Amino acid sequence: MRTRLPRRAGPASLLAWAAATGVATAQAPPPSITLSPSTARGVAEGQQRVGPFSIRNGTGRDYDLRIFPVLLGQQRDGGLFVRQDARSRRRARALMKPTSRRARFPRGAAAGASALVRRIPRAHSLYGGLLFEATPRRRSDARPEQIVALLRLNARILLDPAPAFRRVRFTSESIRADQAGDRHLALRVPVRNRGNAFVAAGGRLSVGDASGRTVSRVPVSRVEVLPGAVVELRGDLARPLPAGRYTLAASLRAGSQRFHASGAMRLVGVNEVAARAARIDVFDPPHAYRGDTARLEASFRNTGNVPFRPPAPPPRR
Repeated sequence: MRTRLPRRAGPASLLAWAAATGVATAQAPPPSITLSPSTARGVAEGQQRVGPFSIRNGTGRDYDLRIFPVLLGQQRDGGLFVRQDARSRRRARALMKPTSRRARFPRGAAAGASALVRRIPRAHSLYGGLLFEATPRRRSDARPEQIVALLRLNARILLDPAPAFRRVRFTSESIRADQAGDRHLALRVPVRNRGNAFVAAGGRLSVGDASGRTVSRVPVSRVEVLPGAVVELRGDLARPLPAGRYTLAASLRAGSQRFHASGAMRLVGVNEVAARAARIDVFDPPHAYRGDTARLEASFRNTGNVPFRPPAPPPRR
């Protein structure tokens, strides 16, 4: 079967013809700013160059580019973030500097920079990066914008300690259970990295009943943890367990180290943990003149699943 293209077809008519005939068309990628590579990992070896990192402007706007050295932090859920506090910024500048700090970044252009490591901390490891910040360039004939959208991309630099200086040491906190859905529990194992390397920790978790019998075993998520960070490893418990008290025990491993964590769990229903929550039900704002004593009354509704009375704040003088 032959298909004839429409004569004198422009781009719009070609797209309409393709849709009508069912011919697949390649869609152009959405405009964006891309960074490559996004992560560079190696061994901390004193003064060294890491990179280069390349950034390309695939949008329809012109930008001005600034490049900063940064340090990384880690949230309890395992996500990495750029530390924005003044102390971390000063420390990052003392440890690294970019080969380029500013650049014009018009549409379709590319720019790049490497990180020059000035020194390695006493921990013999360095976890940071280069933050590329793009600010839209305002045309001379355009009105000033009230809201300016900054685009930020971070090139991560992960420099592990050399084997001779590598220290792996983890400690754990008490395991707890959270309600993750209807009859679905999330068992969270907080672990702290007290070593100097970005190491993955994981393992298995056992649930025991009041008689000491193991009633369930679940795997625990494996997460890389930055030195000094606390991350909650997660195990999902979907097997139905009746109301009662249970013991939680985790057998964990990070690198060559094996360690353990423990905790307790009380279920008030089938896979239902105790939840203490309340909301204000009735609240009439008081009226008083300046200097007079005001009386405040409010009632609350218990929205949890166990007896609970929220503490009232003390009166302010």
